Amino acid sequence: MSWNFNVIHSRGSSALTKTFVLVAVIANLGPAGTAFGSYVWPSSYDEIEDIYSLQQGYEARLLGDKAASCGVDGGAENQAPDWLRIAFHDMITHDAAAGIGGLDASVWLKLDREENFGRNFNETFVDFRPYYSPKTSAADLLALGVVVAHSACGGTTKIPYRFGRIDAQSAGAAGVPQKRDPVTKMADRFAAAGFNQADMIALTACGHSLGGQHGPGHNDGPIEYDEEAEHDETAEEEEEDEEPHGEEEGHDEELENFDTTPNGFDNLLAIEYLDGTSKSPLIVGKKRHKQP
Repeated sequence: MSWNFNVIHSRGSSALTKTFVLVAVIANLGPAGTAFGSYVWPSSYDEIEDIYSLQQGYEARLLGDKAASCGVDGGAENQAPDWLRIAFHDMITHDAAAGIGGLDASVWLKLDREENFGRNFNETFVDFRPYYSPKTSAADLLALGVVVAHSACGGTTKIPYRFGRIDAQSAGAAGVPQKRDPVTKMADRFAAAGFNQADMIALTACGHSLGGQHGPGHNDGPIEYDEEAEHDETAEEEEEDEEPHGEEEGHDEELENFDTTPNGFDNLLAIEYLDGTSKSPLIVGKKRHKQP
């Protein structure tokens, strides 16, 4: 596998670089901040830098494997849409005036809320669990997931990746915008998080550039993480042999894409909406009034 992150990373930069609004904002938002200065080895950030940088070759950490193909080959697992979605759900309840919330991994303490229902969030937790440690916060991994997903799916802008976020110890406020909400309510939520109307449109459109919407049956319960079997190849092979062929019980095979390029990070969702050709379930179709 060979692919390029096409990103910049920095420590302690307080300025938010205005690149592509969705991914740049999510990758930067949060209580991240480390002082500039001479590098001292070992650094408390060596681990997250390795996860970020070592994607192939000797001691590769391989975080990007589940998003590397962006589902283009039709067979590889693609988590990119889920990684973008969960980061948005985590950060959008930020209270800019009070200076609290943001990208702090509190979303994993709020999975019992209707706005965060869905097996995808549990699966993302399983994806990141092997990389979580006292040296790597869950919030930094969420931000890194955005950087990886964006690059893997063809994003061409450079994302300044910042690390040093501190994980929340309790669930924060609710308030993730829902597609059934009035526009004024959505605008108020984005404004409270520090975004203007143009940001809201960009975040909504770009945030639905990848993937699609699942039908009924996808909101399964939590997925248990078996740490002992994490690297047990024999156990994994046995589980694969035991899986029935065909449709998996409780798994949704009814997926409606948001636009005609569900594997590419682009603005086609907005273009198709404006020219009247969109078939997105957010706009037309039988799921448009259902909870995401």
